[in-house]
Amino acid sequence: MDKVIINLANPRGFCAGVDRAIDIVNRALEVYGRPVYVKHEVVHNRFVVKDLEDRGAVFVEEIHEIPDDSIVIFSAHGVSSKVEIETNLRGLQFHDATCPLVTKVHMEVIKHARAERDIILIGHEGHPEVEGTMGRHTGGDASKIYLVQDEIDAKSIEIEQPDNVALVTQTTLSVDDTKAIISQLKNRFPNLKTPKNDDICYATQNRQDAVKQLALENEFMIVVGSKNSSNSNRLKELSDRCGCEAILIDEFNDLDLEKIKNINKIAITAGASAPEDRVQEIAQALKDFTGGVINEIGKEDSDLSNRIVTFSPDVTVSTSLGGWVNQKQIYNRVKRTDIFHDEKVVSAQKWHVSPDGQHFELGIAENNLFLALGAAGLSKKMFGSSLIPIGTIYDTFISRGLDALNYAVYQDARFLLIATQ
Repeated sequence: MDKVIINLANPRGFCAGVDRAIDIVNRALEVYGRPVYVKHEVVHNRFVVKDLEDRGAVFVEEIHEIPDDSIVIFSAHGVSSKVEIETNLRGLQFHDATCPLVTKVHMEVIKHARAERDIILIGHEGHPEVEGTMGRHTGGDASKIYLVQDEIDAKSIEIEQPDNVALVTQTTLSVDDTKAIISQLKNRFPNLKTPKNDDICYATQNRQDAVKQLALENEFMIVVGSKNSSNSNRLKELSDRCGCEAILIDEFNDLDLEKIKNINKIAITAGASAPEDRVQEIAQALKDFTGGVINEIGKEDSDLSNRIVTFSPDVTVSTSLGGWVNQKQIYNRVKRTDIFHDEKVVSAQKWHVSPDGQHFELGIAENNLFLALGAAGLSKKMFGSSLIPIGTIYDTFISRGLDALNYAVYQDARFLLIATQ
């Protein structure tokens, strides 16, 4: 019998939004002590929830369950306007761990409601993200919001303003399922206004893309995640549809070992709310049981990430560099500790400063941004070793540093500039 190959998907597991939410709860416990109250499970994973409960987090479904003068955290799934108002009226101090991509969808709903458009939300009824997004609609009679769960709904739904309707989606859905629903809606509502960028989060999409490939190369798929995790369920369903039988489990003991007898190629992936230690424990237990070998997909040694340097003129977090800085640190010739930690600020940011840092925080100085990008972009010519400089900026502020930008381009400096609205 051939040796069993256990292929670990890449990417897999925790996304940046989940990491951020868990960090916020842990930081709140560190700053305020126990208990800290969290509106709904911060993420849909029973091991993560149990760990946080052991540390002093208390998970509730309703704000009225929270005692006066308590610290409150909104989960990664987001909350409705009503929940936020109720929290404020009670004078409770709260910290928002809502995933930034969910917040983006909330802002789209608010924008369309103010423009008096009807809104279609593609999502699963009862999911906390959907409840929060629906609850951000405050359009009154001038705008209505409708939930569509599948293609059947898309074929039958009746809209009051069929020529003035916009679309948003739950962020953790299957990309393929959503495309089919959107296609059906566009056929029925030709003027349907869709987002400039897909609402499905990139972490969800990347993990689904990895599963599609793994399903072609393996005989069986293990998805690590909890039963109430939407994105984990979508990974299992996707693998099944691609012809590779899959199972969703929280731990190795959940696995029916009869299913993997006589199977030589097994893939393991994990939903965006599943911790990496669970993946490693299951992979190791599977290796011990089968006598197989573990293969990390896409884990070849490379110095690519070590050559990336990022620059931002005081817009690091709002241009989505926060997670990168947490990992790679801010550059400074003198090492300093995390200022958020020192000042007891409840934040997902962990901004250590050191000579090994790969991010340059410039303050509000667009001219300096382009000068720095230009200098770093000439590293190959000047020192014989290429850096990969990346700068982020709000597009409306590019004009503040045009002279420096033009000079950098004239010098043939090589860099990436990412502008956002």
